[in-house]
Amino acid sequence: MPRRGYVQTESHKIKISKAMKRAHKNDPLLVNKTKHCGKSNGRYIDGRSSKIHYCECGRVKDRRAKVCKRCDKHASMKNKHHTKKTKKLIGLKSKQKFTPEYTQKNYVDRCQGNKKIMNGYVLIKDYKHPNRNSHNYVSEHVTVMVNYLKHPLNKGEVIHHINFIRDDNRIENLYLYKNIGEHGKCTKSLFKLVRYLLDNKIILFKNGIYSIGKYSG
Repeated sequence: MPRRGYVQTESHKIKISKAMKRAHKNDPLLVNKTKHCGKSNGRYIDGRSSKIHYCECGRVKDRRAKVCKRCDKHASMKNKHHTKKTKKLIGLKSKQKFTPEYTQKNYVDRCQGNKKIMNGYVLIKDYKHPNRNSHNYVSEHVTVMVNYLKHPLNKGEVIHHINFIRDDNRIENLYLYKNIGEHGKCTKSLFKLVRYLLDNKIILFKNGIYSIGKYSG
């Protein structure tokens, strides 16, 4: 029996017919056993299962399917829009499902306090924090500073890690700037310091790496 969606080639059909003829010669009783196969079967319809069936796009498809697998993937809602009735039904069902109790149980209680690291910063899931982002995440260093100040951060305020280790969120390692401009002054002072150290050969730059040079204080 050929598997579903499998199309027999002409050479394969010839091999099968030769093998059946040899089997009938060796065992005459086999003819009665296999008389229900092929064209002698009453359910046979002009070899439809062995024919190649094509989709509208030109690709081969299963004989039972209306379209091929690739067209079926892209046929869902491409270049289509919901009617006003379906939009209302979707809205009603979503309101019935996403009740305050449902969101509290499946989102807030389950995900509250989850942590992840992004670009070296530790992010904490918090649905009620005033400084959370659009995905309900707040940086750990922000929570530490807010707890220290006992009020949320104002718009534009920037927190700087003194030792440049982004996941070291001790309050001793954090400094609060009023805006990005003040934080820019910090980076400028750092560049001036690096330039001074390079000019006096206190630090060296070789093979793409900064290293401490020979300096006798």
